[in-house]
Amino acid sequence: MNAILNTQDEAQWALIAQILKPCTPKLQLALIEHLGSFRQIFESREPHDDSALNQQLQIIRRAYHAGQWQDKVEQITKTLEQHQAHLVPITSDNYPPQLQQIPKPPPLLYVRGNTNCLHLPQIAIVGSRRMTRGAEKIATSWAKSLAASGFTITSGMAIGIDSCAHRGALEAPQGISVGVVATGIDCIYPSRNVSLADHIVEKGGALVTEFAPGNPPLPAHFPQRNRIISGLSVGVLVVEAAINSGSLITAKYALDQNREVFAIPGSINSPQSKGCHS
Repeated sequence: MNAILNTQDEAQWALIAQILKPCTPKLQLALIEHLGSFRQIFESREPHDDSALNQQLQIIRRAYHAGQWQDKVEQITKTLEQHQAHLVPITSDNYPPQLQQIPKPPPLLYVRGNTNCLHLPQIAIVGSRRMTRGAEKIATSWAKSLAASGFTITSGMAIGIDSCAHRGALEAPQGISVGVVATGIDCIYPSRNVSLADHIVEKGGALVTEFAPGNPPLPAHFPQRNRIISGLSVGVLVVEAAINSGSLITAKYALDQNREVFAIPGSINSPQSKGCHS
């Protein structure tokens, strides 16, 4: 995919594309592949050789010229300013190269914090929300050790293993963590992790989402978030997981994305370890 310099204008064009309903993420990626930037989706005057794609392009432009997106763009921009967050389109040099390699990468990321840390080698640590005491200690110690060794620790900001992974990373002297959320960048879920989110940002890490501000934690958002967790990382460590847990969804995404997958073994009698053993 052709990359161009990240300018505020290009980011705004990307935001408009996300707001316009005819411009689905899949269609955005197809158009960028052929046109080179979000700006060109709206400004290019050259006809496209793919008639079907060209027809969709005309539908998008009609929606754009109808002008019903301005208030939404203004609202989102104001919210991002309030939360000191910004836009990172896939056409930007700031977009994480690891994530760009996965199937169907998010065309636009909302980021609060240090975008540079998204380019560092990351290890994702995931696991059960209802963790055992032993798994809590393991997740925290492994995260701290890996962070001290130079890895950025990435997880999903959930209660349980995710929170331990973030906190363990931050315990390392120079530890950095990335939290991928299944909500808008202005809505930390669960709310008990608001202070953790602030600590991640304060220590040089980042919060990342593909969902626009105001988006609540809908069930369908979490599998989408999981593909970003694995996509940002060079490997995924599953600390503790039941056989049908969301952590195994992340592990499957990692395998599909050609990432390394690691698992911590547990008691053969523990349902919480069956996913790891599997």
